[in-house]
Parts: sequence; C-alpha cells; structure tokens
Amino acid sequence: MEDLNQHIDFELAAKFLAGECSVQEIETFEKWLKVRPENQKEFDDLKVIFEVDQSAPVIDVDAAWSNVIAQTSTGNHRIEPEVSVNKPSMMFYRVAAALAVIIGNTAALWFMNDGAMNELRSGNQMASITLADGTEISLNEHSVLSYPQSFDGETREVTLSGDEALSGIAYFKVAPDKTKPFIIHTSGGDIEVVGTQFEVQCDMPDLDLKVSVEEGIVEVSNESISTAARVTAGQVAAVQVSAGEIAVIENDNVAPFFWKDKTINIQTNPVIKGG
Repeated sequence: MEDLNQHIDFELAAKFLAGECSVQEIETFEKWLKVRPENQKEFDDLKVIFEVDQSAPVIDVDAAWSNVIAQTSTGNHRIEPEVSVNKPSMMFYRVAAALAVIIGNTAALWFMNDGAMNELRSGNQMASITLADGTEISLNEHSVLSYPQSFDGETREVTLSGDEALSGIAYFKVAPDKTKPFIIHTSGGDIEVVGTQFEVQCDMPDLDLKVSVEEGIVEVSNESISTAARVTAGQVAAVQVSAGEIAVIENDNVAPFFWKDKTINIQTNPVIKGG
C-alpha cells in the first residue's frame, strides 16, 4: 500500500483482521487508516460485514479469495499480493471469504451491471478502462461512466456524469471506426467523434458542458440549441444552455489535462543573439 490515498488493500486488510500482520504491516495499515476519514470508513464497513459473516454458513474460501482477486483486478483497483513464505492460516482465508462476500453483494463497490449497461464510478481516485472497441477512457475523481459490454449497433454510445452533485470529468482516446461513430451523452449535450483524443467536463456549476480537444475533430451539440459546433485540436467548446449557445475558443490552458498525466507543456521562445 505505497499510495496511502488509494482504496483499501484487500489482502492486507484480511491479514490485519486475522491478526497476522507483521509490525511493519500494522504500521503501514494504521497510517493508511489515518490519512483521510474515507479510509477509516471503508475499513469499518468491511469489518462490520466480516463480523456479521462469522455466523454465516461455511463457504468455499479458496474460490472466494479467487473471486476477490478477479473482481478487484479491473481498472485501477488491482491487488498486488505480497510474496509470503508462510502459508496463510484458515482465519486469513475466512477474512478473505468475508471480503469476497462484501464485494459480491455490493457490486464490487465501484462497478455495477444492470444487464444492458455497465457502470464505472471512480470514487475518490482516478480510474481507467478500455472498452470493447479499444477506446481508452480515464476518469477523474467522482465521475461516472455508463457503457455497454459490447457495441453491437450502428453507433458506439456511452454516458458521462458527475457523482454526488460534483462535475464529471473524463479523457477519451477513441478508437477510430468510420463506420461506427462514438457518441458521449451528458446532461449538457452530446459529443460525436470517429477517432480522436479529448477531455469532457459535465455537470459544472457555471457551464453545462466543456469539451477540450487534443487531437482530431469532434462535434458538440445540445437538443436545446439549434446549431452544433465542430471543435478541432487546441480548441475548447463551452455549452451554456441558458444563453442558447455553444462557444468555441482557443485553449489557452498551459496544462489542460494535468489531472490525467500530471505534466505541463512549457513553450519557450528561443534566444537569438545578435552578431
């Protein structure tokens, strides 16, 4: 658990609840608990359900632990088990089984499936996913992406929104397919592309939708506004329904996608020395 802001390390939590952590592991886990209130709450929720689970019927603990590994190895929620010489005790597996039950009953906390559409919630950290067509999407914190398991129709359609009344932010690297346009639905309008890279922000207090294009061309529209806008690389489209307009301007942000890659592109003018 090198990043203390990440979600809970299920294997370390299992060892902690089973009383099998080393002194160093205890210190690491307790430090993680104190970093932010959400960490303590996440562990408390696991602990409560685990305690209730002690009276539950015996389950296949090996299969349960395999389920923990499988379900938390999607997106950014990947478990990297530590190498251990000693074989874990049955109490450790009992804890693992309880965690598997928690994940199964809460739809893995971050992923939900209603049959037709899947839903990815980034929660308090970034998340990333590659869709069935090869499109790569990075979600900023508190963003929600709804997407199908596969794109079987004439278009590829997903929905982006914010979580808990916050703005939804995502960066899309759309896999090219001229025969099947990629459409992103938001509360502030729709974005249609064939293959490009851009950022979408929706559910903002001051704007209904903002699209920043890094590569390619996208079309931004809203059913309440009569005209759509074509946005090219280096431009930003701002949708404001109350004003009935979609404004397209040059992107003057020196680090427009900083949240995603933590980089700033600094342009400097060359120094020309006179002869």
